[in-house]
Amino acid sequence: MSRLLYPNGYGRSDRIPARHPLRDRRAREPHGLAVKEELEKYYESEIQHGRLYPNLDTLVDEGFIDKGEIDKRTNSYTLTEEGHEVLRQRHQWENQYIEV
Repeated sequence: MSRLLYPNGYGRSDRIPARHPLRDRRAREPHGLAVKEELEKYYESEIQHGRLYPNLDTLVDEGFIDKGEIDKRTNSYTLTEEGHEVLRQRHQWENQYIEV
């Protein structure tokens, strides 16, 4: 099992929530502030930049997301195929314990 499936310190059991811009294929180029805003809605608390960007960099280093450049100040983040696969595995694992 990948480390993506383990607790991340945000208080939930996965690093990328089900309703997250990185998982939304309709979102063209989710950028750091969009990710931050969505996480703040999901966790109902403020996410500090000093915590968000190192976590995004870790996900990039682990191959779960790709980091691109929109402009000199703005990066984009997209889920990789490996990231999708890990989330599919997580979803299957969760479904063992949840009646849908």
